[in-house]
Amino acid sequence: MAAAPIKSVFLYPNDRPAEHGYTDLVDLFRGKTVAIVGLGGTGSYVLDLVSKTEVEEIHLYDSDKFEQANAFRAPGAFSRDQVAAGSYKVEMYRERYARLRRGIIAHPQDIGLDNVADLAQRSAVFLCIPSNPIKEAIFNSCPFVVDCGIGAKRDDQGGLRAGLRVNAGHGSFTPALKEKVPLQPPSGPDAYFNLQVAELNALNATLAVLKWKKHLGFYHDEKPTQYHSKYVVRSNLLFSE
Repeated sequence: MAAAPIKSVFLYPNDRPAEHGYTDLVDLFRGKTVAIVGLGGTGSYVLDLVSKTEVEEIHLYDSDKFEQANAFRAPGAFSRDQVAAGSYKVEMYRERYARLRRGIIAHPQDIGLDNVADLAQRSAVFLCIPSNPIKEAIFNSCPFVVDCGIGAKRDDQGGLRAGLRVNAGHGSFTPALKEKVPLQPPSGPDAYFNLQVAELNALNATLAVLKWKKHLGFYHDEKPTQYHSKYVVRSNLLFSE
């Protein structure tokens, strides 16, 4: 008797991996549940990338409503009516990606000490929020966390000095992570919050998702203990520790 076909999360088939012998890699995502905390620029790109995998559930956490500024730092294009609707980000993204797949669950709320335990049930958590002390509790509560961050400021020539970081942790906020993950807001102005730099959001999300896929074994990883990556725009250098 032939084995029953595996039910996919997608609403239409993604046949090519099976046709060419890559089913084992696709299967790495099955049964996994992922949380994305913060659906601003970087978080929306994380969702776009993760939604194309066979993870069973993607939980979205953000209490903000979708505004005009968000439309300029997210993948795809949004109509004027969508921007004016005043919908919660998580609800709008759930509806948008429901065209592709099942299993996207919207939580129009932020993560705090009262609900951080919800994240412990997820296979992986992507942190795409500004500096916040709650990050320490999230790292300590979740089996695998990827934290993202972007910073930018004007230099003396009038352009921007910008960089981004990705930090990964396995169930504890280690001393090394404490040195790399900012918990308090920056003391000076940060141009990132007032500019649209979608290319940095997309790159930040891509590096975060790559780290997660390495963790799962989808990509070969020569440095599985690497916990920190930093990309500096002006020098075009990517550092890792």
